Amino acid sequence: MKASGRGVLTAASGAGHRVLPFFVIFLWALTGCSSSPTQGSSSRRAIPVSGTLRSGTLALPKTAIYLTDLSRPGHSFEEATDLQGHFRMDLAPGTWRLKSGPISSCPVDNTFVVPEGSPPLKIRVTAPALTFIHCPPSRMVLIGPVSARPDVSVASPAIRGFLIPPPGQTVPLFLTPAATGGKVDELSVREDGTFTWSPPAPGTYTVQSVLTGFCPIYATILVRRDSRYLVVSSHRLDKGGQCPAVTANVYSGAFSLPPESR
Repeated sequence: MKASGRGVLTAASGAGHRVLPFFVIFLWALTGCSSSPTQGSSSRRAIPVSGTLRSGTLALPKTAIYLTDLSRPGHSFEEATDLQGHFRMDLAPGTWRLKSGPISSCPVDNTFVVPEGSPPLKIRVTAPALTFIHCPPSRMVLIGPVSARPDVSVASPAIRGFLIPPPGQTVPLFLTPAATGGKVDELSVREDGTFTWSPPAPGTYTVQSVLTGFCPIYATILVRRDSRYLVVSSHRLDKGGQCPAVTANVYSGAFSLPPESR
């Protein structure tokens, strides 16, 4: 290297000309390759999610947690609880599946939805106590904010729906407004149980359908201006023909899906 007239170092002849490119490549490697992608990274803003993993009243420390982004196949990662059973991660908006296999408890397998523009979420995951007979489903409860911020604009007024359990084939679902003379919307539920509905206006609606092998669906819902999700939980017909009550719930923010979604 030698100083030029303007006081700027320039590469000398010979070996110096060969060293400079390697030095530039080295700097590029430091600046361009040092950062790693965040958990659940996405072009959309990630949402902070924190929670606890417990079995009854006992915390489950140093336990592996596996998260899979069902909205984007191939995106998954592993976390671990701390000594108090707490965990924290940043998740992209979408549908996530959380699994864990505690040594002293039944397996954990829950699905939950993180909406676009959601505030930070807090969740509590409970692994059932291990028995020799059977393992009941694990439970996930949202204990933090569950409503989207009012200042966040929604890209589409459409409501995203889930029919639990998935029907395995394309089936119809009918939504009728309580007001007389209203138009009946016939929706097409996909094989995986998802559907999209654009309600004409806020108000009370009836959800109905009769599906082969399932209990009849009949429930009433209240749709608000900030409603974004509709979860309809039905039941398969058992041998005795017994039908538990069907439920339908509308959400404006984050929520967890029933265990039947697995």
